[in-house]
This record gives sequence, structure tokens and C-alpha cells, in this order.
Amino acid sequence: MAVITFDAVSTELTNARASPPVFADANTSGARVRIKKFSYTATGAVTSGSQIALLEFPSNAMVIGGAITGISFSNSATASIGWTATATPVDNTFNVFVSAVTVATRFSPAMVQFTEKSTLFLTTGVGALAANNVVSGYVLYVEGT
Repeated sequence: MAVITFDAVSTELTNARASPPVFADANTSGARVRIKKFSYTATGAVTSGSQIALLEFPSNAMVIGGAITGISFSNSATASIGWTATATPVDNTFNVFVSAVTVATRFSPAMVQFTEKSTLFLTTGVGALAANNVVSGYVLYVEGT
């Protein structure tokens, strides 16, 4: 298992990490079943194999579904989505939800239980992303499981 360093972060993580934080809309959190949306827009060339942090989840969260709802990549680039422990990121589950896709698609499998704070991340494949290439989607999850 290889240690990874994220090459970029999503809009949502940038907002959450800002000082002061830019809070998400109240409709994206607050119920037993919750949804987190992610979006990433490349600001320049992103090489194949780059890893992009999209969302973070608490240690007691269980992913119950999700999807890539929008994707527009250049150069035949693909997207794989997986998760890793936030404190010690490794790439051994880089494609557990989605593997090498070029079109909108749902996550499979769902029902992944996190036992520590975890990060959802995207790994690019095949070709490089170009400026303004985008990917967006959502994750359904439950806290306190």
C-alpha cells in the first residue's frame, strides 16, 4: 500500500477549511440520513494518477449510496472514487466506489462503514485533465452507526 498526497481539494473542503469556515447550506446536513455534495474544477493541467480530496466523513459514518452526477473530462481521462483514513492516507481503496468511469454513474458498492475520520477522493486515470474539466456528485451517509 502506497502513501498518497492529495494534489487538489474540492470546493467543499476548501470552504470547510477556510478561516473562518464557509458553512454549507443548511439543507445538506441535519437529518439522520445526510447528503454531502462534491465538485471539482481543474484550474490547469492535472496529470493522470493525480488524487483529489473531495469530502471528509466522521469516524462513525456509513456511506449508503452516492453518484457522479456530472463529469466533463478531456483527453480520454477517467475517474475512480474511493476513500482513505484522513490521518494516514493510502491508495489501497482508491476505486472502491467507482472505477475508471467517463460518464455519470452511481456508486457501487454502498454500505461502507468508516471506523476513523475518512476522506473521499478521486484518482484520475488514462489522460490528463485540462483546465475547466469538472466532476460533481453526492454521497448519502448516516452518522452514529
